[in-house]
Amino acid sequence: MIELELMECLSENGGYRGVLQLFSRHVGTRMVLTDEIGLTLASADNGRDMGSPQLTGVIDLGDHAEVTEERGAYCWMGDKYALTRAGRTVGALYIDALTDTPPSETDLERFTLAVLTEKQKQQLIDQERSRHLDAFLFDLLYGNVKDSADAIAQGELWNLQLTSRYTIVALNIEGGSIDTADEENIDRLYRQFSADLTKHREQPLLLRKGAEIIWFKREEYPAVNEANADEAIRRTGERLLAKADRLFPDKKVLIGAGRPRENCTELFRSYQEAKMARELGDTSPSGRIIFYKDVGVLKLMNNLDVRELTEFYQDVFKPLFEAEEQTKEVLQTLKTYIDCDLDIRTTAETMYLHPNSVRYRINRTEELLGRNLGKFSNLKDIALAFDIASLYKMKGRL
Repeated sequence: MIELELMECLSENGGYRGVLQLFSRHVGTRMVLTDEIGLTLASADNGRDMGSPQLTGVIDLGDHAEVTEERGAYCWMGDKYALTRAGRTVGALYIDALTDTPPSETDLERFTLAVLTEKQKQQLIDQERSRHLDAFLFDLLYGNVKDSADAIAQGELWNLQLTSRYTIVALNIEGGSIDTADEENIDRLYRQFSADLTKHREQPLLLRKGAEIIWFKREEYPAVNEANADEAIRRTGERLLAKADRLFPDKKVLIGAGRPRENCTELFRSYQEAKMARELGDTSPSGRIIFYKDVGVLKLMNNLDVRELTEFYQDVFKPLFEAEEQTKEVLQTLKTYIDCDLDIRTTAETMYLHPNSVRYRINRTEELLGRNLGKFSNLKDIALAFDIASLYKMKGRL
């Protein structure tokens, strides 16, 4: 009886692979098992294991799917069988569409029970493991671990190579309170991210904190080329943002990356930098993946006295505020002119204006401010004032 064989397989720690091999042999064809969010758990062909789940991809097309194996080397079409029990989705089973004798409903129910039993077992194991690992990672992120040798020794309990260099990359989901549906989607995103990292041969060392998912990005040692390391983070971040946008279409999702740290007791600094990059980088058009090292002067101003910075901003632009001019229009033109490296034609193209209109506005701005924009010291003050405006408008202070 297939039911007894499945239960016996689970009792012998056969796992998802074991029960799927049994069931594929019982049905006599190839099949793929996924969890409720579409991540591949196992694949088998007539009792034979088909290798690592990460090498098998499933493109769900509704009541059927396209299954790719060996990183797309070949594919086949599979019929989809939703695995549910007591109204709860357990996963999905994709069986070769060319199969002559599909499984009976009774056999599917027995298989579903076996998958659910294994899932509950894995959840208990994962929860126990995560409880201790998460506590350790929290200690690293908040600077509670002072002795690097002790941290490295603790990390070995979870096969962490804390002698390597790590960068903290932190994604945050903004846009209001997090409800139950959001909680479920954050959990989905966390699991999808973990699977994506494994698929791309990255260490899936992740931590979830509220609406934030934190990645401990391990880099090879000795240090790799910085540009290549940043590009690797950017590629992974773009894949993660694409997944997040599908789950949270109405929320703003940003990713910040701190600077790499070679000493694991300094990881809390990388985390603080990642959060600051995410916050300060939101003022720039550089995209939704922001590196702390690219934030520029904003990271210096962030800790300065608010009153002093505000007064500096007002001193620079006070003549514009007092003049009976269209201040917003003038400031926008001036900022675009500076952003375009003082190029009249590029500024005009950016603002959809005639070059003569830009030239007139810039000349008028020089008259009102009493500053020659050809002098570096004047440009420096104005650019700094714009940076202050960006920083404190974002913080609701201007």
